[in-house]
Amino acid sequence: MREMLTSMAGRVIWAVLTATLLGVWLFARSSAASGPSNRPVERITRLLRISVLGMSAFWAAMWVVIAFSRVSYPYELEWMGGSVRDGCERVLSGQSLYTPPGPDWIPFLYPPLYFWVSAGMMHLAGGVSFAAMRLVSIFSTLGSAALIYLCVRRLIGPNRLGSRWGLIAAGLFLAEYRIAGAWYDIERVDMLFIFLTLMGMTFLMPRGNAERPADSEASTYGEADPTRLTKRICFSPGGAAAAAICFSLASLTKQHGLLFLAAGATTLAFARDWRSLGSFSVVAFTISGGMVALLNRQTGGWFGYYVFQVPAAGHILPELVTQFLIRDLPLMAPMLAIMAVSRLVNMRSKRERNKTSVNYSGPDPRDLVLAAMTAFAILASFLGRVHWGGFDNVLIPGLLFVGMPACVAAGRLELRRPMASLPLYALCLAQIAAFSYNPAKQLPNVRQREAGARAHDAIRELEREGEVLYIDHGAITASRHFHLMALSDVYLTEKRLPEPILEALANHRFAVVVMDAPMEEKGELCQVLAREYPAIVRLDISAPWVLTGFETPNTERPMIARRTRNPARR
Repeated sequence: MREMLTSMAGRVIWAVLTATLLGVWLFARSSAASGPSNRPVERITRLLRISVLGMSAFWAAMWVVIAFSRVSYPYELEWMGGSVRDGCERVLSGQSLYTPPGPDWIPFLYPPLYFWVSAGMMHLAGGVSFAAMRLVSIFSTLGSAALIYLCVRRLIGPNRLGSRWGLIAAGLFLAEYRIAGAWYDIERVDMLFIFLTLMGMTFLMPRGNAERPADSEASTYGEADPTRLTKRICFSPGGAAAAAICFSLASLTKQHGLLFLAAGATTLAFARDWRSLGSFSVVAFTISGGMVALLNRQTGGWFGYYVFQVPAAGHILPELVTQFLIRDLPLMAPMLAIMAVSRLVNMRSKRERNKTSVNYSGPDPRDLVLAAMTAFAILASFLGRVHWGGFDNVLIPGLLFVGMPACVAAGRLELRRPMASLPLYALCLAQIAAFSYNPAKQLPNVRQREAGARAHDAIRELEREGEVLYIDHGAITASRHFHLMALSDVYLTEKRLPEPILEALANHRFAVVVMDAPMEEKGELCQVLAREYPAIVRLDISAPWVLTGFETPNTERPMIARRTRNPARR
């Protein structure tokens, strides 16, 4: 039973079943009229509330412990992390990130902002290191959690429930750590992108307190309903401009930021706030368009090639579409159940208001912001998942922006329908249970440290023969080279290997080529290597030193060394 619940299939089944049962119960309780107090129910509700808050705090604390325990790990936490560090090193040395693909460097398909920020952190820290890059991700994650709390509290109201559900939303975000690939603290672009996106949403969301309905109206529909406002809250051109700056910076960190620029523009257009939309559009076009034009000019068009042309080349895998629909979305079932029931209750309340001819001022503009951000976040996760190479980290936007509106809906529903509190907290507890993981497995162990040390020692020994190319990992060899993933992106776009790489291999520039692969692996690159570097020696290293993502080397993909001929016996 335990193994079933800890497997991904078990998590999905648990999430769907509990969401279905508790969702029906939640709808029934939210539909019931308030009656006399029920002490057993109140005690159970209090216990569930304490459990949810306690589990949120526990997983938040666990993430902090894990993140700061891994920050000084001397090897890459994810198999592309070493080459990301190589890119930061290029920035520090004044070299361009975006150059023609060649044996010395092929960039990943990311915009440059994370590399710039990490290089700046390295400069402050006094040298190239993984720790500086991880601190950028850690600070971004902590800042994101704080913004989640503030946004949820603002949307529910500056009251006890607003603070409570804001804390739950922040804790839920940190509890998603392992389901989202254990990506929050590693040397990758994602968390800086998330932080800038949340900053943009915070600036776009109108501020100020709205007046509550009149007493007669409050007695009918609930005095604490934050969606029923008699004073309209409007967007501001200044806030829209600040949001455009943040979304533009997010798009310079990861291309999905363009979707959130679209979300902001869609929100303002739907609200018909043309002044704010104009301010937003001018700033977004100036920063995003200006930076793209500048970077393209500086790199001879290679920036646009890697950041736009390579990702747009396709590589959509149908099996990943199925995975998103039958595994990823159902995993969020408890949060989706809260949102669905809340929506049904709101629709019923609106029909009741229409029957009694009560004036309804329309949706809170802040709700429009959250709705648009949620829709485009799910789209971003879907596009990232179905693309070749999409790992669990692409779920971060979707998980985050489903959790936030779910907590907002839960807080508002609890304000209006206190009888619904028990199933609300039960659903949250079920969702946290579906996200739970073993914290100890996220910490580097002795075996991984030994594997990393042995791999580095093996490379140092091979470099006595001359220049070594290790195509599966960066930041190991004395000379920096391209990464296999970056080469694969270019290959899938061009349908052939870059000529400079073929020329370097044909001229036997490298004394040894190291890769993590079965000796009989097929493919054009392996065919070229088999012709130019036919002598193969399996190194005695088949344990990964990475902690997350693609675990390589492994027993099926051990480290192998290729030479033009067998080394002479000593």
